[in-house]
Amino acid sequence: MLKKAIDCKQAVFAVVLLSTLTFWPGNFGQSQAQKAPQKGGTKEAAKKEAEDEKVKKDEERTKQAQNIIEGILYSTHSILNPVVRIRIRMLVADAYWVFQPEKAREILSEEFPKIALIAAPQNESDSGMLWSIKDSGKPSMYKGRPIDQVKAQLRREMLAIVSAHDSALGRALVTAEKTKAKETDKHTEDTDEVLETVNSLAETDPEAAARLIKESLKTGVSEDFAFLLIRLRETSPAEASAIFNQVLSAVRASGDLWGFQRLLPYILPTELERLVGGKLYLTDSQRMKDANAMIEYAAELLYRRIQTDVPGNMPPELVRREYYIWRNLLSLFNDL
Repeated sequence: MLKKAIDCKQAVFAVVLLSTLTFWPGNFGQSQAQKAPQKGGTKEAAKKEAEDEKVKKDEERTKQAQNIIEGILYSTHSILNPVVRIRIRMLVADAYWVFQPEKAREILSEEFPKIALIAAPQNESDSGMLWSIKDSGKPSMYKGRPIDQVKAQLRREMLAIVSAHDSALGRALVTAEKTKAKETDKHTEDTDEVLETVNSLAETDPEAAARLIKESLKTGVSEDFAFLLIRLRETSPAEASAIFNQVLSAVRASGDLWGFQRLLPYILPTELERLVGGKLYLTDSQRMKDANAMIEYAAELLYRRIQTDVPGNMPPELVRREYYIWRNLLSLFNDL
């Protein structure tokens, strides 16, 4: 390319020189004026050529990556171990989100229900070194772990991948599975497993974790809200603080004391922080600011409480709530 550019410059110089000699001296200025835009045009063309070349190379790399991923996906059909097969297909689906999200949804929608069906091989000779088949009535072991634990971990990992890209799909998969489970077990526990993936996503994908926490607020402040926000604060303190202040503003506007109570753990020190540093947790300027905002509103609530008489027939759960709030805020007030 360098040689080509040099040859091009030589050709341009020859044309200009010829024009100069032919029309000397009157057209010398005109030839110089025509020379400048030619240079500019050459630079723009070279820049566009470089950009086109980069786009072409990126497309080639993407195509190569896609071919590799498709090859891996096809090869999983020959894997007999269900744990390994599901985990590989799960990771392949995560890779598909970059260029073919619908294919990723299709793979994950197929694999998620299969996790519950994982079981040790019926033929003990096929179990190999990975499976340990116990006596009847006792759970099978996989790599020294109960199979239920292995399946639970796979569920968490797959839900984390799904929820990071499409939380609606994650909830749909969980709902479909629980609906089927309730047909046989009416006491199936209702937990927000998609929201629980924040615990793992907070470290690997804080942006997705924050998005899930915000989505959960559509149904109110859950009991786990503050603890999930604490987890997010470890990797994305500014985002966690912004969500906290958003919820605190809504709580102040509505006067919801249940919501206020559920925010408390976020501004209180953890047991480890209390043991290690006493008031050290407040050296973080953002945590100090959040704690002050909480105390400011608490002071307003306390003033209102002092000005009114407590009803004699106050329900026990409300009494416990009041005790919890003021007992915990007292230690924070002393620290501040």
